[in-house]
Amino acid sequence: MLNQIEFLKTRDGSSTIYLKHLDETYHSINGAFSESLHVYIINGLKKIDKEQEQINILEVGFGTGLNALLTMDYVLPHQKVNYMSIEPFPLEIDIINKYYKEFSHLPYNTPFISHLIQSEFNKWNIIHDQFSFCLINKKLQELSDSDYQLFGENGVDIIYYDAFAPAKQSEMWDLEVIEKATQALNPNGFLTTYCAQGQFKRNLKSLGLRLESVKGPLGKREMTLAFKNL
Repeated sequence: MLNQIEFLKTRDGSSTIYLKHLDETYHSINGAFSESLHVYIINGLKKIDKEQEQINILEVGFGTGLNALLTMDYVLPHQKVNYMSIEPFPLEIDIINKYYKEFSHLPYNTPFISHLIQSEFNKWNIIHDQFSFCLINKKLQELSDSDYQLFGENGVDIIYYDAFAPAKQSEMWDLEVIEKATQALNPNGFLTTYCAQGQFKRNLKSLGLRLESVKGPLGKREMTLAFKNL
């Protein structure tokens, strides 16, 4: 697969992967690290009540694993994370390792990336005391109730919606697919994503979610938060 990709340096010194056949990158060329930090940590993980001891996260699009590593970096000492990521086409470990060698500044928990990539599919793997990980090796559309039941009765606190852009992977932003993802949200749960497309936001509203547009990461005017609790 190495001949189908390029490693591109982004404006903040981190890197992204460019897929030639899709003409698409995994992260923003304006800053991969800063985009993930802004969208999924500052406007995701850090919005959880600091007193909450267990956090259930559903990620759509594991990609390079950057969102998971930053979540490990920023989870509070008394908190534990159950992190389920949906990725039908995981990148090979040699590509991932090469990718992180391109970074000017690495996430603190980068050494755990091999544990994430090589974990057993479709079950919880204990990565360290604060972080359990489950990689669902199927498409979001194929998720079953039993997959969501891996979270237990508490449901999902945060959805990191990190699929490729609507122009490149339009089916991931359709109403039926968004409904499939958000059905697992608990009453106080919410979705965070870099995307601010109008049709996508209308789809979220039609599902009864309360939207909030906030400033986007570097190079992007806005992003979207969608809350289940009206």
